[in-house]
Amino acid sequence: MKRVLIALLVAIIYHAEAKAWPNMNMMVRRSPLETLLPKNVHTLTDCMHVTSEDGIFTYRKVRRSSSFNSANGLHLVEMEPAEQQVCGVYFMTDPDKIIEVEVEFSDVSCDLGGLLGFVDGWELNGEYFPNINDHELPLEQRVFEFCDKTSSNPFIRKTLRKRKFISNQNGAVFQYKIPYQGSFAISARYVHNPKPCNIMAEGVAPFYVLQNYGSSRNCTITALFPAVVSILALDVGVNKGSVNYDCDHQNYFDKVIVGGSNGLDSSQMTKSAGICGTSEIKGPEQAIFCGVTSIRLESSGKHNNKVYVSLRQADENDMNLATAVCDL
Repeated sequence: MKRVLIALLVAIIYHAEAKAWPNMNMMVRRSPLETLLPKNVHTLTDCMHVTSEDGIFTYRKVRRSSSFNSANGLHLVEMEPAEQQVCGVYFMTDPDKIIEVEVEFSDVSCDLGGLLGFVDGWELNGEYFPNINDHELPLEQRVFEFCDKTSSNPFIRKTLRKRKFISNQNGAVFQYKIPYQGSFAISARYVHNPKPCNIMAEGVAPFYVLQNYGSSRNCTITALFPAVVSILALDVGVNKGSVNYDCDHQNYFDKVIVGGSNGLDSSQMTKSAGICGTSEIKGPEQAIFCGVTSIRLESSGKHNNKVYVSLRQADENDMNLATAVCDL
């Protein structure tokens, strides 16, 4: 009787395994990378990479060399010269979002002159968005630089310490300088910002909103192109029921400044107009023929200022609307 039960049990197990094998074969055919790796992995190839995508961003540089035999029979190895170029991943997202960047892995040696960095905002040619007068933090609390220290003991593995950085606006930069060799992987995601102030504009939105939320602060919209600007509506300062386009002097502490510059520093911009007052009627178009267009809301903190702005890219047909032109 026991032998019959054992035989029956073996037959049941064999039958169950036979049914399970087809499913196992289907699982084996799938690459494990499909489930282990995230789908949005971006390999960096350009020195200046501008993106609004999230996910993992990776970069790897291998030191190249060439070998040859000299005339006297010696075998020589020639290493490629070091590159001191600073590259960057320039993140830009929606106006009401901020950027969170986390260093997942880095192997960028300090001894080889490597350097990684994060900028709360954008940096180009030594100029910053937002400029030092518009950002709520001093520059030394916005720029972070680091690299990996190599242990002298080859048997001691370097411990990985993740770093996380968060921007205060919808633009940020992760910079890297790798002269010889190194690699890193960073992750980026975008988080809702309930009170946006400084905005990097792509120029595709129907309008943008600048608001001080009752605080004493400057808030700026920056577009990296010549633009035609219109004030759609505003409530700025003490003048109620009218609009003044001549508010750019010391008697007006709350105002909207429209202008442009050749760099990111909007504090040095060529001004088109200083506007204050209240209106729900669209104002005249102003063409700013500069490399960078800026609309800055300056607030004393005594008023809840708010302005709605539209902008579009300017072309040669808008020259009759020009109110500010920068030297090229």
